[in-house]
Amino acid sequence: VITPAYHAALSAALRDFSLKVVPQVVEEHLGALVYAGGDDVIAFLPVEGLFDFLKLLRAAYSGFVARRNGGFEVAFDNTEGFIRDESGRLWLLTMGPEATLSAGVTVFHYKAPLGEALRRARDAEKRAKKAGRNAVSFTAMKRGGERVETCFHWGSEDEVVNGLEALGWLVKHLRAERELYLSDRFVRAFAEEFASLAEKPVNAPFVMLELRRLIERSANAGTQEDRAELARDAFSRIERLKNCLPRENEPPTVGDLIAALNFACFIARCMEGTE
Repeated sequence: VITPAYHAALSAALRDFSLKVVPQVVEEHLGALVYAGGDDVIAFLPVEGLFDFLKLLRAAYSGFVARRNGGFEVAFDNTEGFIRDESGRLWLLTMGPEATLSAGVTVFHYKAPLGEALRRARDAEKRAKKAGRNAVSFTAMKRGGERVETCFHWGSEDEVVNGLEALGWLVKHLRAERELYLSDRFVRAFAEEFASLAEKPVNAPFVMLELRRLIERSANAGTQEDRAELARDAFSRIERLKNCLPRENEPPTVGDLIAALNFACFIARCMEGTE
């Protein structure tokens, strides 16, 4: 039963999120806010800070944030459903730790048609909701007209955003400008080897064994120990991402994982300025 008091609290939480949280989070990540009303948000952001923005926005919606130095920071230990000000007093009501959020994101070149980019973002949001909600869906619009799409839950089990964090980690370490990085050739090789098995469940043991082997061969620079550690970290992150792939109706497939890895490679190239 939804009582008048419950309805008033829900309205207050959505009002505070859209009027007090979203504008500041967008501004902190050098974005431009177009619209914020309730749980609907439209904003433009540079790709460099995209994953940090999404992580903070998702955390803030459920109240997993704290006030620090006039801004917000992720605080997953805050599960009381409120955001306190820096003096410790209750400041904002949030949707609470059980609330879920679906989001659609389009990555596009500044010369791309804006109308198409917005339409792709709305389509991505629909995919996120179809995936069982509490998911984020991405569409990357390449300048040649090709699209790269991926969708996964923000996190798995009790982890709020470990899927998003895994994707962000991969993007960071796929950038060849780093002293120690992963070559994206392991993604190309994986996609080529499993092209005919794209509809097979990704949890098949031989799939992940081969992916581990390819990752170990893709670590560049540094000592042998550095490369081995990087490969282990990469495989661990990809397993986390795999566990966040939608599985509401049927198990995620090899093709779903390939799509997520291709998206990570594309965003890494965007950040390097080669896309």
